[in-house]
Amino acid sequence: MFVSLSSLSLCLSLSVSLPLSRCSLIPRGIGTPATVSQMAKDVTEFLVWSCDHHRDRRNRDLMRMLMMTGLGLLVVWYWNKQKWMPYFTKKSRFVDLPKRR
Repeated sequence: MFVSLSSLSLCLSLSVSLPLSRCSLIPRGIGTPATVSQMAKDVTEFLVWSCDHHRDRRNRDLMRMLMMTGLGLLVVWYWNKQKWMPYFTKKSRFVDLPKRR
């Protein structure tokens, strides 16, 4: 089959552009460059965020758990320090035993 150059250029001009192409870049005001890979990453993050309804609740629960664990560790550390400090600060005195005859 023979394809003429005019029909080839007609096919190329009627093609659909890529969904994320350099022609359709949206200016971003957050400091990252508006590249195709950055837009693909943004779309992926949005899809993950929109399909996971319990993500915010899990993040809140994780933060609560971490704060309570930290508070518990502080309480245990303080209690342990108060309990064992007399033993660590006590000086041992060795006395001479009376001599045997």
